[in-house]
Amino acid sequence: MTNEDHAKEMILVQQSRRAAFSASGAWGRVTLDGLVRKNAHSRPDALALADAPDRSDWTGGTPRRLTYAELNAEMEATASLFSVIGLDVGSVVGLQAANTVDTIVAFLGALRAGLIVTPLPTTWRESEIQTALEILAAKAAIAADRIETLTPADHCRNAARKLFGIRYILGLGADLPDGVLSLGHLRTEAGEVPPCSVHMTADDVATATWAAPLGGDPVPLPRSHNQWIAAGLMQMIEARLEPGSVILSPFAPSGLIGLGAVVAPWLLSGAELHLHHFRSIERITDHAKAIGADHVPLPASLTDAFARALERKDAGPARITAVWSNGHPTSGDGNARAGNATQATIDITNFGEYAYYAARRDSVEPAPIPLGSISAPSAGKAAPTLLDIRLGPKSFSVSGPMVPDIGWPGNLASPIALDEGGLVPTGLPGETLAGDPSLARPLPYSGAFWHAGGAVIDPEMLDRLYSECPEVDEAAAFLIEDPVLGARIGAALVQQAGESATPDALYAFLDEMRISLDKRPANVFIVPEIPREVDGRIDRAELSVSLLR
Repeated sequence: MTNEDHAKEMILVQQSRRAAFSASGAWGRVTLDGLVRKNAHSRPDALALADAPDRSDWTGGTPRRLTYAELNAEMEATASLFSVIGLDVGSVVGLQAANTVDTIVAFLGALRAGLIVTPLPTTWRESEIQTALEILAAKAAIAADRIETLTPADHCRNAARKLFGIRYILGLGADLPDGVLSLGHLRTEAGEVPPCSVHMTADDVATATWAAPLGGDPVPLPRSHNQWIAAGLMQMIEARLEPGSVILSPFAPSGLIGLGAVVAPWLLSGAELHLHHFRSIERITDHAKAIGADHVPLPASLTDAFARALERKDAGPARITAVWSNGHPTSGDGNARAGNATQATIDITNFGEYAYYAARRDSVEPAPIPLGSISAPSAGKAAPTLLDIRLGPKSFSVSGPMVPDIGWPGNLASPIALDEGGLVPTGLPGETLAGDPSLARPLPYSGAFWHAGGAVIDPEMLDRLYSECPEVDEAAAFLIEDPVLGARIGAALVQQAGESATPDALYAFLDEMRISLDKRPANVFIVPEIPREVDGRIDRAELSVSLLR
C-alpha cells in the first residue's frame, strides 16, 4: 500500500465538512510540521524552542535551545529515522515524556514521518498505558527516562511487553532501563539517512488524545492537523502572539491545552517557546524574568500568585492566560468567588479534551461564555467560526473546526458520544445568566474532581479504591483547596480493627495496584469515623473543614 493510500485512510472528516471549514478560513493546507518548515524558511536564525534552565534537576539531559532552522533539521532527521526503522505511514506512536525540547522534536518529527502520535498523560501507569496502546494498535512508544520521581520509560516498557504489536520502545534521556532504545543515540548511530519523503495533508489525523468521561473508560479523540491549527488560531489571535513573542509554558504537550493552546499558537505565530516544569512560583517567575516572557499560560489558581511574584522581582509585565478546568466566577453571576485570577488578561475555559474557549478580559473577572458560533478574535465580525457552543440540560456541548466528533476506527475504542443536535457533550455543567439566555457561565463539577489533563474522577470510586487497602476498614476522598496548587485530593481512612492504617500503607497498596498518580491522595488522614449527612452520604465538606483547620 502506498503512502497516499495510507493517508486517505487517515482522513476521518467527510469531504463536505472539510470543504466548508476550508471555505470559512478556519482550515487550510499546512500541517503542524509544515509550520516549522515555513518558519525555518522565513526566520531560520530566530530562536524557536528552549528548555527550562533547571531541566537536569527533574528529567534526563541538559538544557537545549534550537533556532527554527535547527528545529526543522532535527525534526527531519528524526522523521527519517522513524522511516528507516520501519514505522510506516499511519502507524501509532505513544508518547509519555517531559516538557522538553526533545519531546517536542520527537512529536513533530513523528508527524513529519506520517505517524499518528498519542500523547499519554504522565500520571498514567502500566495498566492505562497498555489499554491505550492496545486500543490504537500502536507500533511504538517513546518515553522519558524520568520526570522527577516518575519513570515513564519503565512503565511504557512494562506495558509494551504485554502487547504483540509494539515493535519499538524508544527513550528520551540518558538513564534508560534495559529494553528501551535511546532515540538520540539511534539518530546519531544512523548517520546519514535518506530524507523523509512522506507528504501528509492537513486533513490527515495527527494525534489521538484522551478524554475520560465521568465513570467511563478513556475515549481516544483523533484530531487532524487542521483541527489542531483551528484550536491554535483562537489562542494566537486572542493573545496577540506574533513573531518574536516570548511564550513561557508549564503545560506539557500531552493534551488540548499543551498542544492546542500552546504548541499550535507558537508554530502559527513564529514565536519563541520556552518550556517549564512547574515546581514552585519562585522558579517559574525567575524563569519568566530571565527570558523576558511576555505571555504565560497558567492554571487559573496560579495566576495571581505569579503576578505578585513578578512584581516583587521587578520583572516586566506579562500577559497571563488563566486556564479554567472546573468552572469559573463569571461577570454578572452575582456570586464571584475568591481566587478568580484577577491578574489574568485572557481566560481559557477548557471543555475537557473536546474544545476550549479563549477570550480577552475586560474586567477583573472572566466574561460569560457566549452561546452559538464563536470566532476569533472574540470581538471580530468577519473572522472564521472556530467553535460552536450550546448549553444542554446537563452540560455544554460543542462542535466546529477544532472539535473531534468522529471516533477512532475499530471496535476496541469507545465512540465519541453526540447529542441530538450532533454536538459533543463535554460534561462541564453550566447555566445561562439571568436575563440573557445568550450568555452562560460554567459551573464546578458537582461531586467530582476535575483534572486539567481531561480526567473527571468520581469520588465514590476513590472511596472504594482506598477501602480495598488491607489495613483500611472505610475510606472517603475529599477536596483540599490550595491557593497556589488548586484543588488536590485528600483521603480520610478508618483503620481495620487490630490493624495499623498509615499513609505509607495506603501509598504502598496503590503502588502495588499500579494506580495512576491522578488517583493518589496528596494528603492522608487517619480518623475514628467518616462523617455522614442525614441521608447517609459522606459529608465531604465536613472532612475538608475538620481535617484542614
